[in-house]
Amino acid sequence: MKKSLMFVSFFVLVLVGTGCGGGANSGSGGGSGVGTGSGVGNGAGGATGASTGAGSAGDVATDLPIAQQIDALIDMDLYEDALARLEGQDTQDPQIRMLREKTHLNYGLHSMMTFDQTEMRTRMNRALRQFTIVLEINPQNRVAREQIDQILMIYGTMPDRSPDPDVLEGLRKVGYEI
Repeated sequence: MKKSLMFVSFFVLVLVGTGCGGGANSGSGGGSGVGTGSGVGNGAGGATGASTGAGSAGDVATDLPIAQQIDALIDMDLYEDALARLEGQDTQDPQIRMLREKTHLNYGLHSMMTFDQTEMRTRMNRALRQFTIVLEINPQNRVAREQIDQILMIYGTMPDRSPDPDVLEGLRKVGYEI
């Protein structure tokens, strides 16, 4: 709760142009019950907050099981690389669906929690896009819904600000009336 309030305060300050930069990769609590291993799903609520941010996709062996590859890439904040490795996989396979959901959810949380005041609006739009994809995969994902609600609540306090039009359209597709 304290981290959420700190984030809300920071986000409001940045969007109105009076924020201060800084901060690092921090996580978000509240696991979604998605999968196991690193990131969301350990049941203890840690979304890649303790990631190293070091390494490259080439450091993750492709001969490992896909779940281990994705966990390793998420741990290094290499979400685009993780999604690329999931491309071409059977989207009907429950494990692949879970890995896609997990990757998009962690990507969204990472976008929200990586503070850079010059890119805050871009990051919030990216986070909303990722959470929308999570809801397309799993409409019952509570963490994605809570994060979307939090971001929209903040935008609602600022009459001059709103998510990008494509983001709003995506949110409407997953049931948000905006």
